[in-house]
Amino acid sequence: MAKRIPGYRHHKPTGQAVVTLDGKDCYLGKHGSPKSHKKYAALLSEWQAKQTAAPVNVTVRQLTVLYRRHAEKHYFKNGKPTSEFGLVVYSLKYMNRVAKDLPLAEFSPRYLKLARELMIKAGMTRGTVNKFTQRIRRSIKWAVGEELCPASVLVGLQAVPDLVRGRSTAPDLPPVKPVPEAFIKAIRKHVHPPVWGMIQFQLATGARPGEAISVRACDLDTSGEIWIYMPESHKTQHHGKARVICIGPAGQTVLQEHMTTDLQAYVFGTVKSGGKKPYRRDSYTNAIVRGCELAFDMPDELRYVSRHVARQKSLTNEEREALRVKLLKEAAKWRAEHCWSPNQLRHNFATRARREFGIEAARVTLGHSSAVTSEIYAERDLDAARAVVAKIG
Repeated sequence: MAKRIPGYRHHKPTGQAVVTLDGKDCYLGKHGSPKSHKKYAALLSEWQAKQTAAPVNVTVRQLTVLYRRHAEKHYFKNGKPTSEFGLVVYSLKYMNRVAKDLPLAEFSPRYLKLARELMIKAGMTRGTVNKFTQRIRRSIKWAVGEELCPASVLVGLQAVPDLVRGRSTAPDLPPVKPVPEAFIKAIRKHVHPPVWGMIQFQLATGARPGEAISVRACDLDTSGEIWIYMPESHKTQHHGKARVICIGPAGQTVLQEHMTTDLQAYVFGTVKSGGKKPYRRDSYTNAIVRGCELAFDMPDELRYVSRHVARQKSLTNEEREALRVKLLKEAAKWRAEHCWSPNQLRHNFATRARREFGIEAARVTLGHSSAVTSEIYAERDLDAARAVVAKIG
């Protein structure tokens, strides 16, 4: 935050003009005289130049505070910080844990590797570790641009390669796979109609979860045989890319079952709000997980761990904590085997599109960019997407 500009004041005991700079009174001569105003302007100019100069010996901890302020404004969309802001803050914690009082100019590759080791010990997967490491590098790049540290610091960190599959102790997540059809059908009677509608809409269009929860009638072009949905907000919006989702007969049927005459209402809005409020992405995911827990009969002691542990009055505090940890691990294992997420539904659509129409068809319907994407091909992509959803969407 910029400092308030010190004011030109009258020092009544002496009759002089005075300005206080960094806690020190500077007398300027007779109050109101041209000479005093000229001196005030000169001293203020010098003082302001010092305020904008790069801080001396900025520490890692000071950088994390400054970069967090920057990130809070930079990663901001639709009136609130994006999820990336939270991930940036979490990444910076690892910088502080290994070198918070270290001068930023001395943050060498050794410290980046130490931070990375802490991430691995925390149980992060290889991909997550690499992304968190890239965020740390990004904060240093910003610091170089703000003249808070020499460019040589960034050059050194860029020399640290990302972790490679099979050559580090960080585990790799298994590839994301489509949801078995039986697993989808099993939860139908255990979720609210809007949740089931979003599931069917994703299966018919390949939309992302965030795009499914945001559908409104006013965002739809229903003038053609294939409807067009252009989300007001989407994942690649900040890159200046438009997202166009084609909706075929199956997707149109799903929408018609949930649409009302209110053009501004969310088609799959929450039941309590009557469509005025959309599901949050996490609440959509949680609804599916709860549906899986009910559909596949998750044991109560795993579904309600805290409640079950609290009932064990005969156990000591240490024994209850040990039981809690044990049950949480078992619950996580059960959910990994029985639950699925809405992100996987895009893979269901992509698998079918690729099988029936080829990889290029999957690309254009999912909104992915190829290496040669340009405005010239935009209409060609839209025509290809229409052809795909006309048959399977």
